[in-house]
Parts: sequence; structure tokens; C-alpha cells
Amino acid sequence: MLFLPNLSAKAIPGLALLVLPLIVAPTGAAHASVSVSEREYRDALAIAQKKVERAQSAATSARVRHNARMAPGVAAPEALSSAIVIRLLGRDYRVGESWLVAATQFDPTEMRRTDDPHSLNPGKGRTGIFRYEVVAVKSSGTPEVTLRITQQQSQGFPRIDTRIEALELTFSDHSRQTRKAYRVRGREAPIPVAPEALRAQTSILEFFPLDVPEIETAEATTPRALPALPDTLARLREEAGAPVDPKRSLWFEQDDFFGRPVQVLWQKGDPWPAYLKTPGGTAILLRAEGGQS
Repeated sequence: MLFLPNLSAKAIPGLALLVLPLIVAPTGAAHASVSVSEREYRDALAIAQKKVERAQSAATSARVRHNARMAPGVAAPEALSSAIVIRLLGRDYRVGESWLVAATQFDPTEMRRTDDPHSLNPGKGRTGIFRYEVVAVKSSGTPEVTLRITQQQSQGFPRIDTRIEALELTFSDHSRQTRKAYRVRGREAPIPVAPEALRAQTSILEFFPLDVPEIETAEATTPRALPALPDTLARLREEAGAPVDPKRSLWFEQDDFFGRPVQVLWQKGDPWPAYLKTPGGTAILLRAEGGQS
């Protein structure tokens, strides 16, 4: 059994809560047993510490921007009018607006009951169509947006998990996801899961790239070209007839909770990334459907 060193909450607040989900082996028939060495524990600790440092850096930058906006002679900020939203969407999110996303998920090796390395290579995966809708915009206090994501039986693609009625995501004006919950058919209360990249066993949808990308702490550059897409997504983008202009887009490279790469291409004026690649898969924006003004 691994002896866990004493963690100082004063040095890094909440770090123990970040690390423990990384090192405790999940239970249930869907998972293989995991043994954790002290070295693996320390690696997990380092990953969590970097995550905390990134979050602290983002919070500091946000305070600097807020103080600048609140300086004498500067108009008070409107809801969700942080630098990141202004640069990307160009306005606040509006209740009722919606858009369609196609997402291809790579076969999650975490769900396989084996330790054989040859059996843990990513498979072809599957593709689904998802509708995002803005269901709430909070302007007082800490600005937040809540999205409702529903699976669509569309363009020859079935719903991925028919048990799930909807996925709800809440994120701040700094692109940080603060709440995540599933609504399951036949169950009145939503099932909350970790808003970070700590995958739950609630649904296979956990492995699809559906979450809000945390890009405020990422470096933004102008892409020279569009990234290559899996064949299925390339076909869907062509059928959607929604060209993406690299000159009007920003390219972000970030890492997730575990230090794995996340890539985002966001075309200015769009409500969602034109391209999002995570360790779990790739997603593209098909089209915006409009909504209330």
C-alpha cells in the first residue's frame, strides 16, 4: 500500500483534492485494477500542482484586467465581456442561441479490462452530432453561462448513449468550466460529475470532446492553415458548407488536467471552436442555429 505524504493545504490550497482522484484506482467491472507506486503518486502531485499554478495565473490576470476596466473614466464591464469572450465571440452569449457540433471519440483505453499494451491502442471510435443551447446567462456577481447539450439522431449518426437526456455545462467568463451534470432519463435530479478532466463512469459521453476548453491560460496565435480532420469529420464539414478562414481565427495550445495536449481553433464571431482536439477525440462546429437577440 502506498503511504501518502502529508500535503500542505496552506502551500497549495485544494491540491490534495486534485491529486487523490488521480491516484485512487476506480472501481467497477469497467476498469482494470491499478497499483500506484510512490513515483506515480509524485508524478500525479506534480501534474496537479501545475494545474493549480495555471489557475492561479489566470485568476491574477483576470484581476488585473478587472481593475483596469474599473479605473476612473472606464465604463463598467457588461456580463461576460472579458477579454477572451470579446476576442472570440465578439459579444455576450444570449439565452436561446444554439449550434451543432460533430464529435469523433477515440476508443477510450481506460474502459478496457486489460493491461495488455497491444490492446490499449486507440481504435476507430465513433461519431455523434450534438446540439448546444445557451439556457442561462448570469450577469451579476461572477458571470457564467450554462449550456445544455443534447444528442441528435442526424445525418446517419445515432445517439451515442440513449440513457442520457442532456449534458449541462456551466463556465465562467474566463472559459473555466465550473459545473458539469448529466440528466438521465427517468431520473428527476441531475447527476453532477467533476467539471475538470476527471472522467466519471456515468456515460461513454465522458470520453467525447464536449467540454468547454479552458483557453484563457493558453497562448493564442494566428494559424497558418487548418488542421487535418478525421475522414468522417472532413466529410461533415464539407457537407455543412461552413468554411473556416485561418486569417479570422485564433489557434490555442493548452494541456488538460493530466498534462495532455489540447488544441483549439476558434474562428472569431463563432459561438464555439471550429476545431477542438483533446486526448479523447476531435470535434468541429457544423453551424450556428441562431437564437434570441
